[in-house]
Amino acid sequence: MNRDQLWQVAEVVADRIADLLEAPVHITDEQGEVLASVPFGTDGSGGNGTGDGLGDGLDNPYLSARLTLQQHPLQVIVGPPRGAQPVPKSVALSLVELVVRQHSSRTEMEKQFEARNNFLANLLTRGFTDERTVLRQARSLDIDLQRERTVILLDASGYILAQTTGEQRPTNERIRWRAQSLIRAINEFFRMSGDAVCGYMGAGTVAVLKGCGRGDLLTWIDRGHTGKLTETRVMRKALETACNSMRTYLGNEIDARLVAAIGRYYPSIAGLAASYADAAVALKVAKEVKASDNIITLQQLGLDAFLWSSNPDLKRKFAGQLLAPIYQNTELLQTLALFFEENFSPAAAAERLHLHRNSLYYRLDKMTDLVGLDPRVANEALQLQLALHVLEESTPSLDSVPVGEWEYLEQTKIS
Repeated sequence: MNRDQLWQVAEVVADRIADLLEAPVHITDEQGEVLASVPFGTDGSGGNGTGDGLGDGLDNPYLSARLTLQQHPLQVIVGPPRGAQPVPKSVALSLVELVVRQHSSRTEMEKQFEARNNFLANLLTRGFTDERTVLRQARSLDIDLQRERTVILLDASGYILAQTTGEQRPTNERIRWRAQSLIRAINEFFRMSGDAVCGYMGAGTVAVLKGCGRGDLLTWIDRGHTGKLTETRVMRKALETACNSMRTYLGNEIDARLVAAIGRYYPSIAGLAASYADAAVALKVAKEVKASDNIITLQQLGLDAFLWSSNPDLKRKFAGQLLAPIYQNTELLQTLALFFEENFSPAAAAERLHLHRNSLYYRLDKMTDLVGLDPRVANEALQLQLALHVLEESTPSLDSVPVGEWEYLEQTKIS
């Protein structure tokens, strides 16, 4: 902890003690230099400030204690309490020690919080070159990246960035506290150790790396439809149900709209960046077209994105991200294009591709699982056709494709 950070924490500690004991509080370092001084008004209101003189009754202290905050020796001086019934000195001392101890541990927790946030932000938005290094860093932060995961991006800006009365904008400390509170609630909801890995991504959004194996989603699987859908679609629907339940759970504590964007699952750790890009683009498009849904996916937004968005760059990003799972698979892209050219006729498409019809069906099924849209279903086929059309008009450059997609495609080939 540097000197500036020590001053900031000392001010918070002094303010908290003054509030609890209804008394002025003065904190100095071991050289006697003032770190924080909080007067306590006669009307019962506290106030922050720093100064060099004791004053405000602190030259005749009610309590003085030498304590340590993150290895920094401090002296906490409490002036005469202003309340009608002052807290006994022994109780007051215990409260002072408790507040200092809490903020000592909180500083360590905040360091861990920031370290996890930075690690996850780099992992999801910048990619990586050495998987072993990433796994080692993850283990040091108690993050399990060995299980299958997909990314949920939760827009909680209405809560995390909310202004209180008289504020022009929320303080960094308040933003951090709200983000931490939300993450604790998310982990509480999913309960299973390591099932959800969360990080604050800034701008009021929280990334949740959710386990997406059958065991992770068993609670939310609709067994009435398991025989009618592929395993991949069953898991996707279960994930949407889990997100909806999570929103309801969080909504009981938070009076603000929460929107959850769900990325698709991509294999390997490198695929987490592509999953995050799915969710990030879905959130951008949802805001652009003013979607009212609280649970969103790329697959849901296709028609709105292509028909109602007035932003051509966003359309290109959306088209590129929608087809990201098959973007470099020439075989599947050619199959998709010819299937549309032959007016959805499996026989005609199979003949042009010199395939047995069952082989064509296999490719279409594989494409459906990877992309999440079935080219044999009218409205889903239309989204795929529009995406192909946008990409044919303007092949995405590295600048126009969402961050995450290219890192994934460079490291993983879908055969």
